[in-house]
Amino acid sequence: MAEDLKTTKFNDGKKITLVTDDKKWKQLETPAYCWFENDSTNNIDYGALYKWYAVNTKKLCPMGWHVPSDDEWRTMINSHGTEVSSLQAVKSTEAMKICGVDFQSDVLKIE
Repeated sequence: MAEDLKTTKFNDGKKITLVTDDKKWKQLETPAYCWFENDSTNNIDYGALYKWYAVNTKKLCPMGWHVPSDDEWRTMINSHGTEVSSLQAVKSTEAMKICGVDFQSDVLKIE
């Protein structure tokens, strides 16, 4: 992907709940998202932040994309290293069809 994930809907069109209360966020056990520092303008730099329950639906990413598993991350790191320059080298390969990875920034972001 060319940018951080900032969707507010699952790939089936169902809306994801926006949560702005920190206490509620910590206790929530259902799919939800928020913006960094509860400021929607931060979506430009950071994308959305998602509860695991949203990620685990397997409907968070656009069709044909997916959140990488731990094994996929380990495989990529073992094959290409952890340096951003190494990750930039593989950013356009089919193997990197995963969501929430920003290869254009100076840090690897997982949203």
